[in-house]
Amino acid sequence: NLDIICAFTEYAVNNLICSKPLINEISETIPYIYGKNCCHPLLNKVHIYKGNNEINNDNYSQDNIIPNDYFFISQFNILLLKGPNASGKTTYMKQLALLIIMAQIGSYVPCAYFSFNSRKFLYSNFNSITKDLNNNQEYFNNKSNIKGSFIKQITEIHGIINNKNYNKALILLDEPFENTHSQLMIEIVISLLDLFSKNLNSSFAIISSHNDLVNRLSSFYFHSILGTMKVELNNEKNDFEFLYKFKFTPQYSYEIKESEKDMENYGINLSRMIGMKNEIISYAEEIAGNYEENNFDDLVKTSLEMNVMKSFLIKLYKNLFEIIGEKKNYTIKEQIMISIKNLYDFIEK
Repeated sequence: NLDIICAFTEYAVNNLICSKPLINEISETIPYIYGKNCCHPLLNKVHIYKGNNEINNDNYSQDNIIPNDYFFISQFNILLLKGPNASGKTTYMKQLALLIIMAQIGSYVPCAYFSFNSRKFLYSNFNSITKDLNNNQEYFNNKSNIKGSFIKQITEIHGIINNKNYNKALILLDEPFENTHSQLMIEIVISLLDLFSKNLNSSFAIISSHNDLVNRLSSFYFHSILGTMKVELNNEKNDFEFLYKFKFTPQYSYEIKESEKDMENYGINLSRMIGMKNEIISYAEEIAGNYEENNFDDLVKTSLEMNVMKSFLIKLYKNLFEIIGEKKNYTIKEQIMISIKNLYDFIEK
């Protein structure tokens, strides 16, 4: 026990960005997770503590530490996380799981502010696990005729759903069913969203995907919100900049912004920068140019009003939580907590 306490203390003292996690500070009955400027505990560099209690956010960029925020509340408890390959989606998801585990075993966490309701269950399914075919075979009780990663994912996610312990759970699904036919993947993800939106209650889920059709589903589920791991095209260097920065994005609109058009053919552009043969690139661009969109966008147009309302409510909620994290005056914090509870009750009704 003493070794553990000493380890926790050393971690808290020797990290420049570290704070005491606050469990059930805002409400014991309203499910929420709010983290400000959070870093991955395994990637976070250890700093020598110089006796300065002030958190200097400028030190993040100096040490190549990219902080990110988290925000969940029960009305918006499903995050559809988009972003191209290598943009940081998996790290963002694992980071949240590690922060919650650290907080609940009594450790400080590498965040400027971290407040949440305790979680009873943690379920995860990451694509990196499914690539080990030896484990696949053992997992299926040595049934040699079943080795596919898609089958394993189906079985693992079925285990999560069948458990039915949705109360105060955190569910992390990293690019589910990406190894199968696109249409089948969309159908299964829709079924998951239907199930989660009805049964999650006090639980939260993150479903990551670089498939644009999955991300558009956020327009059809009130409980789902859309987030992006940012990657930008640097025209001067003719290269991509991986920002590893999470951002809440407006719910999917049929109007594609000019800044996002470069990301439409991300794989083609990245292949060109790596040095793929020109004839392969040209043929890929020809195929992409002939690709016809389906009528999905026409359906999205009908949900724009709801999307505007959702974006407003998310920003309002998040700003209220942010003020609580910054204010030291307990009277002001108490008034804001009452406002959050009233807003929560209003949306629930």
